[in-house]
Amino acid sequence: MGITIEDGKGKGFSAEVNKLGHLRTHATSISRISVVSDLDGQAYTWSSRYLVAAGSALIFIKNTSATQDLIIDDIDVGGATIGEWELWSSTSTGAGVVISGTNLNRNSSNLAAASVFGNENITSNGSESIIAYLKTEASSTEHFGVQDSLILGQNDAIMVKKQLTPANVVSGICTVTGYFE
Repeated sequence: MGITIEDGKGKGFSAEVNKLGHLRTHATSISRISVVSDLDGQAYTWSSRYLVAAGSALIFIKNTSATQDLIIDDIDVGGATIGEWELWSSTSTGAGVVISGTNLNRNSSNLAAASVFGNENITSNGSESIIAYLKTEASSTEHFGVQDSLILGQNDAIMVKKQLTPANVVSGICTVTGYFE
């Protein structure tokens, strides 16, 4: 007699192994950020829309949590005109207009443990290093494509800056999506 795998919900469904020894299954997967948003209420977006001069930052994000990493899931950036953007890591403290995170779980009242600023002053009191470059067409947005691979520990920071050349001012938009874990 074989082992029967039951559905676990008491509906009488069971799985069967075919003559080749294969078990046919159907699965649905969801992203990690969806799980964290649902179970912990710790997934957020931060959005910035400003006129950005060459070399200035459109958004600055610093993880201020003493116990959790901030995992960056996505960074979308674009503008009204062609833009060339840089993603930087930074040890700056940040300054500018305060941007509050929006909790993606609308049933949660958790606040993001992050310092976030828009229209960041280019001068910083720390060191910076480039992570990636991105070019966007006029009236479009593109992704930096970090997909959960950019992890900010305590006091780690990133910023999205407009490249120094061309030296024009761009009406920039940026949305960063991330979660704490």
